[in-house]
Formats: sequence, C-alpha cells, structure tokens
Amino acid sequence: MIVEIGKLRTLPELERAITLAAICHVGQVDLMGTPYILHPLRVMGGVATYDEKVAAALHDLVEDTDITLQDLKDLGFKEEIVSAVDALTKRDEEKYMDYVKRATEDPIAIRVKLSDLIDNLGKTEELPDDEVKDKRRKKYTKALKFVEDAISRSGK
Repeated sequence: MIVEIGKLRTLPELERAITLAAICHVGQVDLMGTPYILHPLRVMGGVATYDEKVAAALHDLVEDTDITLQDLKDLGFKEEIVSAVDALTKRDEEKYMDYVKRATEDPIAIRVKLSDLIDNLGKTEELPDDEVKDKRRKKYTKALKFVEDAISRSGK
C-alpha cells in the first residue's frame, strides 16, 4: 500500500477517507473511462455535513474493492460512518430497490444516496449507447424519486 496503514489511522477522518478511497480505487474507471475516484469526490460535493462527506468518500469501497466493514472499523472510522457505508453497500442477492430502501433508513446514508443518484443520473447522460442510457436513466430516476420521497416524509 502506498500509505502505511498506521499513518493512515493518524489522519483526520475526512482526509483518511479520501486517501483510502483514492488508494483503493486506483486503476478503476467508470463507463466513460474516467478515473472512478472522481465519482465519490463528486458525491462528497453534494452532501452537507462532515459525516456525510466521510461516508460519501467511502460509499463504494466495500462493494467495489477488497475493503471490508471491519477494515473501516480497524482504520478508526466512527460506528456511524461504518453503519452508513454498510447501508450504502448493495448485497449480492439484494434487489436494487430493496437496497435503496435500506439506504434510506440510515440518517447519513440517505443524504449520500441522494447525491450518489444525482451524480449517476448526470453521468448517464454522457453515455453513447442509448439503450444503456435509457435503462440506467429509468433505474436511477425511480430510485431518486424514492429517496426524495423518503427525505420529504422524514422532514429532514
């Protein structure tokens, strides 16, 4: 690893999250071929609180890398952050909308998921394949409406 694990633990939580995400997403690209790390950074920009920003930086690590929830605990991330990342991690056998519903049940994850979906929808419009674009647009629009409705119902 580029950064010594012991040194990583000493960083402030947000800097630790960004550094870990940058290291773990090295070499990953999105459907347009751009570095994947830009996605969690954009999602971070769409949330307000410190804890939401930390969770946004980490939100795809468990699903898309070898990092586990236990690794996040071992690296000193707060339980609230680890719980949010867990809520933002789709299980292999889980239906997409069941996963989205579960994400809305966590007070940090719900805001991160909102920003994630907004970013995913925006990037979908850049895709060259209309069939893929339409499928993703429908999926993310439905999920976005669900999350927005959940936020409205919660009054937060």
